[in-house]
This record gives sequence, structure tokens and C-alpha cells, in this order.
Amino acid sequence: MIKALFASISVALAAVPALAQDDDCALATPIADTGSFPFATIGATDSGLIADCNNQASMASADVWFAWTPTASGNYTLSVCGASYDIVLAAYDACGGTLLACDDGFAIGPGACSGTIFDVALDLPGLVGGTTYLIQLDGWNGATGAGTLDIATGSLTPPNDDCANAMPISGTGSIPFATLSATDSGLIAACNNVTSADTWYAWTPATSDSYELSICGASFDVVLAAYDICGGIELACDDAGGDGVGTCSGTAFDVVIRLPFLTGGTTYLLQIDGWDGATGTGELDIATYTPPPNDECANASPIAGLGSFPVDNGQATSEVTASCNFGNTADVWYEWTSAAETDYTFRICGASYDVMMAVWDACGGSELACDDIGGCGSNDIHDVEIDLAGLTPFTTYLIQVDGWAGATGTGVLDISVLGGPSDLGTNYCATSVNSTGQGGLMGATGSDSVSANNLTLTAGPVPDQPGLFFFGPSQVQVPFGNGFLCVGNPIVRINPPSMAVGNLATRVVDLPTFGLMPGTSEFQYWFRDPPAGGELFNLSDGLEIVFVP
Repeated sequence: MIKALFASISVALAAVPALAQDDDCALATPIADTGSFPFATIGATDSGLIADCNNQASMASADVWFAWTPTASGNYTLSVCGASYDIVLAAYDACGGTLLACDDGFAIGPGACSGTIFDVALDLPGLVGGTTYLIQLDGWNGATGAGTLDIATGSLTPPNDDCANAMPISGTGSIPFATLSATDSGLIAACNNVTSADTWYAWTPATSDSYELSICGASFDVVLAAYDICGGIELACDDAGGDGVGTCSGTAFDVVIRLPFLTGGTTYLLQIDGWDGATGTGELDIATYTPPPNDECANASPIAGLGSFPVDNGQATSEVTASCNFGNTADVWYEWTSAAETDYTFRICGASYDVMMAVWDACGGSELACDDIGGCGSNDIHDVEIDLAGLTPFTTYLIQVDGWAGATGTGVLDISVLGGPSDLGTNYCATSVNSTGQGGLMGATGSDSVSANNLTLTAGPVPDQPGLFFFGPSQVQVPFGNGFLCVGNPIVRINPPSMAVGNLATRVVDLPTFGLMPGTSEFQYWFRDPPAGGELFNLSDGLEIVFVP
């Protein structure tokens, strides 16, 4: 009976797991230098020490310990890749001492770590050889299991972790990158929201050209910025977009910045960062591109008067961020000369993208108005509309067509008289400078309806001299006098002649008198100009009006 009792007690004791030798910091297993060290926390108990990156404020967590002594001073990495459980790794300078580093999962890079909850890694720089450090292997939320602790010399932090140590690159091509173990350099790009782990590249373009820098399909919410020098001027920044560039699809994992007219041989600083602290991997692609000719205000495309003008900001860069826009933009510019009227409506309706428009009094001058949504009788991001009253006749203004937060696409800019019909006539043909110092522009107000019979033609600025409005069935552009004849035969004069007053010629047209019917007619104004010399006369540009019944 007694033998049987002792036998049953022996069996029961054998079923209890043995207490791990390294179950407490004071009993930590000694290890040294670099190498691989297997471990298991199954059957271990809670030592009572909770690392900052664990969640065991109120729950016991089984941990085991190593007392590790590196022989040489230097930088070391500690990692566990592919553990059998949700692992936590921490390092201390002594039992109950200072926590040096802690990781609770998702490490990528060292060994076979792939970024799951079963992968952890620590960066321990500047350790002192011969000093013993305490390594704690724990589990998240009480998890237990087994794995292998790998210790190696070196650093997880990339060498280009700071602007001053930016990695040199040059020319065009693709450069892989990772911010996973990077630290925060302290510089927040204008399009980011917090300081984040960033890496840096000192990029030198080989030739003077315009360049497009893109990251498409990164593994994280990426931010890309460019600077002229470390701590210098930010040249461009993007935190999401790039639709249609390379493989970019316009998500938070795609960014594109364009840098026009860079100087070959000059070094620029590139910062790869993450929105809201995100980190990950990707590939930076650098290529040349051709910006639109009106990419800068100084090279604005000239347009004049009333009419419809196609717009396209594809491949454009950012010059000025209007008050109603945000972030990295892509703007093109139009130098518009007003006609005789003072009040105008500017519309872009049904653009192919999230469009924005602003009107300025001059390049680098004052913004007169801005709209980023909701024109054309809608509240749609593809429609914008600006009404401006009190503009000066025959004066040049700058129109900026842009995209919200860098969006690009195409559309049509319609300019009409405020409160009047939206597209009464379209200007065409060249105009040449007359003695007023500008070219004469045709305009029309009233209605394009024949039955309404309400049409007034204008031309200006022109000298206060006699002149004559005329029309015909077709467009031409033939040198004539000091300018160009823009109307083809047969030509019909709109008599009697007009006399310009205040550099503006005006004529009310009775449509039936001149046989104007539904259809297309081309109008122009001829005028004397003795002060200009030459042929002593000149002409305005042309105006096409499509009449309806």
C-alpha cells in the first residue's frame, strides 16, 4: 500500500514541468559574444518585471533570461525571427536596472525576420566590452513558446538615417529603400503631420533637366520631400498621389514630386518618411520629364477676351499654392487680357480631375479670387467657378489652373461676361500691337439668338480713330496693314463706320439688316492708326459667333 502511494506521488511529480534555470533575472543563463542561442518560455514563470513594450500590467507573463557579456565594445543587434509565439524582447543594463531597448513584434530586416508578431529585433549601440547585460524573452498577452536568439555586431539603423549622412546617389534609375529601423531626424516636411522615422539620399542629377521622383506601391503610407541642402529650402513634398505615373494608382502608398529645371552636378537632399509615423519599404524611381511650356507664371500662355480655352496640368509642377488649395500642387498658367467689359465669370466645368483655379493681378502679386469646388451649378470637385467684377478693360491678369493636393488632368476654361451668356463668341487669330501699346481684341455682349436680335460688338484697346466692323463666313490669317486679316471672303461691312472713344469701339448690330442667320459667322474690326506709322492702319483679332434661331 505504501509502495503504491509513493509510486503515484512519483508519477505526479514527473508530470510537473521543471522550473527553468533561467526563469528569473537573478538566475539568468550566462552567454557571451555573438551567435545563436535557443530558448523556450514554456513552463517558465513570471519574473514580475514588465518591459515598456509589453501589455502585462495586470497579467502574469512567463519569461526567461540571459546574462549576456560581449567581449568587444561596439554596436550590436539582437533578434528573434520566426518564434513559435507572440514574442517580446527586452534588454537591461542590470537586473531591475535601466531598460535599454524593447520590441514586441513586426521586425523586418535582420536574419529571416519578415515583419510578423513572431519577429523582434533590438538595436544596441555603444555597448562596453566585458560588461554584462540582461536579456528578457517574454510573451505578449501571456503567450509562451520557443525560438532562437541571434546576436550579431552592427546596427539595424540605416547609415543614411540622418541628412548629414545621406546616401550618395546620382543620375536616374531605381533605388530600393527601407525606413523600418530608421530614427527620426527631427525634420518634418510640409506635407507630413508628425516627425517620423526617415532615411536620406544626397542625389546629384548628371545633367541639367527636369526630373520626376516617384515611389509607387510602397509597403506603408509614404512621404517624399526634396530640399536644396540639409536644413535648407523645401523644393517639393508629396504625401499621397501619383495616379498614372509609372505603376502609381493614386493611393497613400504612392507619391510623386516633380523638380523642373534642375542644375546638373548640383546635389539635392531627398527625405523618405512616413505619414503619422508609418515605416516600411519601397523603391524610389528617378526619371527625366518634360513640363508643360506654361508650367511657370513667367511663361504663362497668352489668351484674351471671351471664349473657351483647353487646359491641361499633366506633368506640371508646383509654383504657388493658392489660398483654397493644399499641399503639393501641379499648376499651369494663362496670361489673360480682358476685353472691353469689366465683370467676368471664369468656369471650368466637368474637368477630368479634382480641379482648382485662382486669378491673380500679376505673377507674384495679389490673389483676386480662388475656388476649389462647386462651380457650374454643382457641388462637384470637377467644377470650379469665379465671378470677378470691376476688372480693368484691356488689362492682363494671371489665371492659375491647378489640382487639389497635386491632382492632374484636363478641362476647358470658359470666360464669359458676368451675368451674360456663357460662351458668346470665341476669339481666334493673331493680333498685333497698335499705337495704344496693346493688340486690339474683339468682344461681344447680348445674345447669340437671331430672334432675340440683341448683339453688341466691341473692339479694344484701339486708337481713338475711325474704324469699321465687318464679318464673313470663314477664318483666315493673312498679313494686312500693320496686322492680320482674319475673315475670309465674301466680307460684309457693318456700316456706318465707328469712332473709338476711350480706346474702345462699340457697335450695336441689327442682325436682319446685315442678313445674319443661324450658323457660324466670323467678325473683326479694321481701324486707322496713323501714330503707329507703317501702313497707317491695323486690325483686331477675330471673333467667331455661332448663332442660333
